[in-house]
Amino acid sequence: MIEAADRLNGRRLLPVGAACGLFVAALFWLWPGAFQSWEDKTLDIRFGLRQAIPTDPRIVLVDCDDTSVATLGRWPWDRAVHALMVEILTHAGAKAIAFDVVFSVPSADSDLRLMKAMADSQGVYLPIGVELFPSGVGRSADAAQIQGQSVLANTLGSAGLPWAVGPDSEKLLAAGRVFMPEAHLAAAARGLGHIASNRDPDGVIRRVPLVVRVQDRLLPAFSLRVAMGAFDVPPEKISIVPGRYVELRGINGEAGHIARIPVDERGQMLINYTGQWTETFLPHYGFSGVLALAATPEGRREIEARFKGATVLVLATATGFDLKSVPLGGAAPGGLVHANTLNTIFTERWLRQTSALGTFLSVVLMGLVGALAVSTRLWTFALLRVAGAGLVYVGVAYLLFKAFGQVLPIIAPLAAFLGAVVVVPAYERTAVRVRLAALERQMRETEAALAASRARLEAHDREFDQAIDEARKLREATLGSTGQVREMETKLKALDGALHKAHVERDRLVMQVEELERQFHDLRPVTVSPPALSGPDQEAAMAECAAHGLITGDRRMLEVFQMVKKVAVTSSPVLLTGETGTGKELLAHALHTLSPRAAGPFVAVNMAAITETLAESELFGHLRGSFTGAHADKKGRFEQADHGTLFMDEIGELPFDLQTKLLRVLQSGEVDRVGGTTPRQVDVRIIAATNRNLEEEVQAKRFREDLYYRLNVVQLTLPPLRERPRDVESLAQHFLRQFAAQAGKPIVGFSERAMETLRQQEWRGNVRDLRNAVERAVVFAEGQVITEADLNLSAPSHATGRAIIASPGGRDISGDGAFLEVMRELRFEIDAVAQRLGISRGTVASRFKGICFQAIVAHEGRMGEAAEEVAGAKDSRVESKIREYHNNLLEAAQQFPNADLAVLECRRRFKNLPQRYFPAVEQLIRGKFPVAAP
Repeated sequence: MIEAADRLNGRRLLPVGAACGLFVAALFWLWPGAFQSWEDKTLDIRFGLRQAIPTDPRIVLVDCDDTSVATLGRWPWDRAVHALMVEILTHAGAKAIAFDVVFSVPSADSDLRLMKAMADSQGVYLPIGVELFPSGVGRSADAAQIQGQSVLANTLGSAGLPWAVGPDSEKLLAAGRVFMPEAHLAAAARGLGHIASNRDPDGVIRRVPLVVRVQDRLLPAFSLRVAMGAFDVPPEKISIVPGRYVELRGINGEAGHIARIPVDERGQMLINYTGQWTETFLPHYGFSGVLALAATPEGRREIEARFKGATVLVLATATGFDLKSVPLGGAAPGGLVHANTLNTIFTERWLRQTSALGTFLSVVLMGLVGALAVSTRLWTFALLRVAGAGLVYVGVAYLLFKAFGQVLPIIAPLAAFLGAVVVVPAYERTAVRVRLAALERQMRETEAALAASRARLEAHDREFDQAIDEARKLREATLGSTGQVREMETKLKALDGALHKAHVERDRLVMQVEELERQFHDLRPVTVSPPALSGPDQEAAMAECAAHGLITGDRRMLEVFQMVKKVAVTSSPVLLTGETGTGKELLAHALHTLSPRAAGPFVAVNMAAITETLAESELFGHLRGSFTGAHADKKGRFEQADHGTLFMDEIGELPFDLQTKLLRVLQSGEVDRVGGTTPRQVDVRIIAATNRNLEEEVQAKRFREDLYYRLNVVQLTLPPLRERPRDVESLAQHFLRQFAAQAGKPIVGFSERAMETLRQQEWRGNVRDLRNAVERAVVFAEGQVITEADLNLSAPSHATGRAIIASPGGRDISGDGAFLEVMRELRFEIDAVAQRLGISRGTVASRFKGICFQAIVAHEGRMGEAAEEVAGAKDSRVESKIREYHNNLLEAAQQFPNADLAVLECRRRFKNLPQRYFPAVEQLIRGKFPVAAP
């Protein structure tokens, strides 16, 4: 069973995600153009998704369109025609008249009339065509560029170039070659501004420089200059802060009305395009159409109604004239750029580019999000989370653009996000390989140490046998010699002492080998294979169970889940039975999720956790003042679960008097709050669970029979974990990954002995018990695998004939008493004890023999008493074993003529016997030989 997604160590992966973000941020800083061109494409997409937005009604367009060309003749027209348009618009009361026409060729016959019309209007604005260059024009421009700046400066003077260059203006774009209107026309205009647009690398115009450098002065953009006139804002009330804003104060004479236009460090404003040319600034007035309207009284009234107080843009829109590439609709008349720029200023719907700091933070954040998105070992969940996180970010970027004009970067953050999505799994696999390599290296070192210790033990045994042979020869020589007896006795005593020390050393080497064997088995991680599947149907069933939090491959559990799917579509009550910790609440939640009530609430209540006095209020609710402490009305669990599912866990703990009220609710669908008189209708599906035998409770009159049959429409029984041992491995591995990730520990799995310990446990608390055991092991684990000692599990008290594995870390078995406890617990089964303690079978058998020999000596040969001491009670099997060991010892000793030779040979035969038991062996041997006469 699971309670959360099967996660990797998210905390360890976050630095990897942050590193991906920092890497992309560094690339963005080093090569901003590589990202900006793609970011501009995303801006175009956002414009397209947003579609057309309303334009400011104060802006009116007059198009020099194809119809006008057909009516008035080939372009360019005589300036008398333009003079007539100025006169008409002035008479209609237009606030500002902006001609997107550069009158650069003289026309002596008509210029006077146009000049007079402009002078009378006092509201005509003319454009200046310039080429733009990066800052530093004075140092790097050619002569034509410098000459263009000089022409502008000399023609306009300080009145036309009202702002001086400040210390923060070094990066502003500079004017170069110039296309000026006729000087006398420029003098008659209310104001002039440049119509240059700084095209992006793809040729699209998305930005307009609101001010450009002209030597040591600044020239406003045509749109800004028209807006200044329309808003009655003089130059002295404008502040320019490159990289932040261009500020207009006192708009329309209102001192508190301030507009701050966001600009970048080059003085450029992002144009908020309202839509395609044919869908915005409607209706469009044709030039010839306006002239025709002015010829009739009705037309003049229409013109006055529409143009009074308006800002009029006269634009060349005839086919083939002045086409510009814009984000929406591809090529469009150049006047669309001026119209949208002016509309952006009029409506104050600014587009704000995210600052460098904001971009950096978004890039790093998306790197972290990418790391978290793939921090799961289930690839289907990872794909869903990656897709979801990416879509959420793009959606947030679009919503911020649409609602607030915030242009959040998309390409760089998504590059960091996708980079983390790719790098993090690769990093995790590499980290796992590194950890496994370290574990393998440690295993090889341990294996090498084990081989060396075994070699030393074999060499010691050879030396030990040689020493015994030498001692035997000395003993035999002593028996056959009458002289030099005292000298030989001295040598024999020295040799006996050396043999004793050699035996002690052998005990140490044996213990060292056994300890290394234990370490080696505790280092080797077990490979958990998925349960064998009978077919694709079972595999699909397991995946479906996992999606609902149930980790199992057991046939009975899968059958229960199939029944859950069938029962879920009904509203019948369901009774879940099974031991505590088998997953009844998870199954109840799956029932709710798969049912038509999934959109409704799922309310769980544990009846064992509610006091009897508050149970009625908890289930059915109460009214204010119905009892002491009822300070307000409260809904009960039934009302909370209306149109959903109520899961009543431990239903067997429900007080008997409340069982009647519960039965009434199930039958009528109505609840009565405590202290209330009006029943409340509820529509609730009941799922009850218990670990009791309700049939026995009914027979004992502790549970109502009618309520039992009402709840027991469908009964599902969950098998305990001990009856589905195959699930232990997969559950243990799942919990290990979950808790290792939470603890930030690089644990790769369980050792073979640790997993065998888990398999052999009874798990009385079922999955919950297993979960707690794994969590505890992760807390105490210090290596890269969970060892048997980390689990620290004790054996079940009702151990049967099969081997029950327990951790040697749970008790100290160095003393004979603790060792005998294990022997008695496992009924003196040598193999079971060896498996329990993690030592060889020969070591267990030798130690048990030594204890038996000591007991025989302690009880002076009384076998029954010795057996009772060893077994802790009368035990015929142990007594038979002791007699067998004793007889075998004496039979081996009787083959030799004296006790000394017998002791030497028994030392060879029982060299696996720990030295501390050998004095008892020697005493038993010498006791069967006659004492030599003094």
